[in-house]
Amino acid sequence: DISPDGKEVAFSGLAGATGDIFIVNLESAKVRNVTNDAFGGYAPTWSPDGKYLLYLARVSGNDKLFKLDLESNQKTQITFGTHDDGGAQFLDANTLLFASTAVNPAEPIATSLSLMLKDVDAGVLNVLAHAGFWWHPAFVLIFLNLLPYSKHFHIITNMPNVFATRLEPVGKLPN
Repeated sequence: DISPDGKEVAFSGLAGATGDIFIVNLESAKVRNVTNDAFGGYAPTWSPDGKYLLYLARVSGNDKLFKLDLESNQKTQITFGTHDDGGAQFLDANTLLFASTAVNPAEPIATSLSLMLKDVDAGVLNVLAHAGFWWHPAFVLIFLNLLPYSKHFHIITNMPNVFATRLEPVGKLPN
């Protein structure tokens, strides 16, 4: 990724057997390792002001977003949870878009969904989350009501049959 001033390029590469984030100065061709840690860092993205980098690192089996302050070299994890995040890009100076496999209604599922909902009021988001939450049990109840009239009624009747079945063979003679 090219810096906003066009003087540096951030990229991921291997340092030993670990992926790190490097920055190369285009004028001097000097390369420096800016992460240099045990996490496998990749996919760097410059902030619009060029003061920090966002990058992905694998933590506890999941890809998470990190922020690296280039002046202090301070690394901060900005996404958490048991899901993968990726593809971070700035829409503007105040809006970061990224893909995520999160299923929490407060976290965007994908970039397209976050673009559609980025300006929606929190109250409306709350109503949408509740509607989605209650739609699922309503759909299950509708399905259960229609089930006896369909060819899939065995889905309901197989449970009592499994637990009420005699385990001895039908023609077994007593000893």
